[in-house]
Amino acid sequence: MEVHYKRIAFWGRLMGIVMMLTLPLMVIGGLISMTVLGFGFGLLVLLFYGLIGLGSAWVGKKVYDAGEDAKAYLANPTEESMDAVITDYGDFLFANVVYTVVAFVAVIPIVTIALIMGIASV
Repeated sequence: MEVHYKRIAFWGRLMGIVMMLTLPLMVIGGLISMTVLGFGFGLLVLLFYGLIGLGSAWVGKKVYDAGEDAKAYLANPTEESMDAVITDYGDFLFANVVYTVVAFVAVIPIVTIALIMGIASV
């Protein structure tokens, strides 16, 4: 069982950091899109990229917390520290579901607008 906590401690923290770093990268990508696509549609793309970045940062924070709690559990294996890992991992799963649904729902208007404006084609 300890090997699983080691994996969560290492990969949870690493994945959390990487996911949280996507927020500034997505905002930069949105700003670049504004220069290429023009202000109107570019602003919409920036908003969409910002939503994706915020969602990714939120999910990343949850998985990072699970990794930190797993590290604390390995240092001091108590019932409370084990519960903290499970609670944070459950929060990560919930955040991931919410993020996925929001991202999916956000894609529909963006694609529809792109099709109407003639930027994308079927």
